[in-house]
Amino acid sequence: MKTSTKLFMASCCALISSSALAVDGTIDITGTVTDSSCTIALDGGAASGSVVLPTVSATSLASEGTVAGATPFTFNLSGCPTTGATRAFFESTNVDQSTGFLANNSATPAGNVQVQVADVNGTAIDLRDQTNNPFVSFDASGNANLTYNAQYVAVGGGATAGEVETQLVYTLEYN
Repeated sequence: MKTSTKLFMASCCALISSSALAVDGTIDITGTVTDSSCTIALDGGAASGSVVLPTVSATSLASEGTVAGATPFTFNLSGCPTTGATRAFFESTNVDQSTGFLANNSATPAGNVQVQVADVNGTAIDLRDQTNNPFVSFDASGNANLTYNAQYVAVGGGATAGEVETQLVYTLEYN
C-alpha cells in the first residue's frame, strides 16, 4: 500500500511539473562576429582611459534635467574596414535603468547627480537602448573618429555637493 501511494504521488508531481513547463514560443537569436576590429585610441591614448569632468557648482545643476561640465572625448579608430560604419555601443553596466544615465558610484556622492553621455552635437544618448547614438562611416583609409561628450546631469531635483565617479563600458558595433 505504501508503495502504491508513493507511486501515485510521484505521478501527480510529474503531471504538475510537465504542465508548468509548457512552451509558448521560441526566440531565434542571431548575430555576427567579425574577424577584424579597429585599433582604438581614446583621445590618442589606449583603448581604456579617463575623462575628467570639470568642478562645477551645485547651483549650475539647480533643477531636474539641467546639465553642466560637458567634456568631449574621442575614440580615434584606425585599421578598420574601408567601407561600412561603426559606433561605440555603450553596455548597460552602471546605467540607471530609470534614467538612461550613468549612476554615480562615488563613496561620497553628489546628491541628485548622474553622468549623461551625449553625441558630438550635445544630443543626449539613452544608454538603455542607444537612442541618439549615431553610426559614423569609415573613410577610404579605414579610419573614423567617434566623438562624444560626458556631462553632469541633475536627476530628481537640484544637486548637492559631493563627488562623481562612474564607469562607461563600451564595445565597437559595426554596421
